[in-house]
Amino acid sequence: MKCNCCSNKNYDICCGRFHRREDIPDTPEQLMRSRYAAYALGLADYILDTYTAKEQENHSIKDISEFANSCQFVRLEIISCPTSDQVEFKAYYLLDGKLGALHERSNFVQEDGRWKYRDGELFPHAEVKIARNDPCPCESGKKYKQCHLK
Repeated sequence: MKCNCCSNKNYDICCGRFHRREDIPDTPEQLMRSRYAAYALGLADYILDTYTAKEQENHSIKDISEFANSCQFVRLEIISCPTSDQVEFKAYYLLDGKLGALHERSNFVQEDGRWKYRDGELFPHAEVKIARNDPCPCESGKKYKQCHLK
């Protein structure tokens, strides 16, 4: 199965190895991709574990799970990695038949030799209504009704 992080790699050799705790991300971009894939798969424990220790106090497995399950993540677009500890991206999701995007510049730090998500700057983005016969936003080449509308 292809990885949800849109790397075009097999999940097991991409983010799966991080989710199974067999390896740790070497870069903020790898961590960001693995967090996106974890949201898409509902792996709240992994997401919580990849926050900084200070930020873990402000989040819970329950809250992360509720957010992850509230929408359907369909595509990740890496915009840039402006510094060695930042990643700017758009995470596209479907919610109530509308396409939304979380556009963020994330900040990462190292704790105990591991990259962790510290915080991020959000940018505004409007939701767009998707018609049944529109191309699916996941870029599968299928119509929305034959792909993620199911």
